[in-house]
Amino acid sequence: MSLGFDFIKLDFMSHGALEGDHFDPKVPTGTAAYRVGMQRIVDNLSRRRVGRDVFISLSIAPMFPHGYGHSRRISCDVFANIGATEYLLNSSAYGWWTNNRLYRFNDPDHTPLYQPLDEQPTTETEARTRLNATVISGGLLMESDDMTNPLAKARVKEMLGNQEVLDLARRAVHFRSAWGDTGSKASDAFSWLAPDGKTAYVALFNFDRSATKVQDIPLARLGLPAGGWIARDVWTTEESRITGDRVTATLLPTASALVKLRRE
Repeated sequence: MSLGFDFIKLDFMSHGALEGDHFDPKVPTGTAAYRVGMQRIVDNLSRRRVGRDVFISLSIAPMFPHGYGHSRRISCDVFANIGATEYLLNSSAYGWWTNNRLYRFNDPDHTPLYQPLDEQPTTETEARTRLNATVISGGLLMESDDMTNPLAKARVKEMLGNQEVLDLARRAVHFRSAWGDTGSKASDAFSWLAPDGKTAYVALFNFDRSATKVQDIPLARLGLPAGGWIARDVWTTEESRITGDRVTATLLPTASALVKLRRE
């Protein structure tokens, strides 16, 4: 901590909860051992001990007991292609409720927008879909491309130049899935209604690499009242009116839509 770091990433935390013999014979179970160890870490990284706030990010961590970190990864590693985004949103669909409850932030992993290590560059469409998935999954946004690559730098600068997308990420909310019966697949529709009831966001996804998808979803399924909405795509800025009880969108392969709704 003397080097000035204020962000600590701790990985494979579930290994600390394994059953077995423990150094302290008074610790009878793996869960108890995890609790003792994590409390020691929290104490050592406290403002009282360090003199400043330190953000603790946990990955592959038990859901319970909680309270030992500011964020928790909701899936395993997630990279940039459309398959990775679908994998993330499977976890996001069923893990939304831990955000700002068990942990302050759900962590959708790093967000490479051009080329993860040892993979081919993604398309711009895939990258925008990956960013949309991050923004709706807790707001912990960590870009991880190689900024010495001019192509990566240009794409990251363009996409993270969308101030409205960044403002939504700063809200640190986790959208809820429209569907709760997707099995091992990801949900392709999510929504969030602001506390005032006058603003909402809807995120729609197409995980197919070759086919266009038409989304046609009842507003009620998204937890939103019917009619009287102005819809604006936060990427294209195109606006339309929703006078009925459904949201519709035509999505090209690997594409997504992030739409802001406001009451007329």
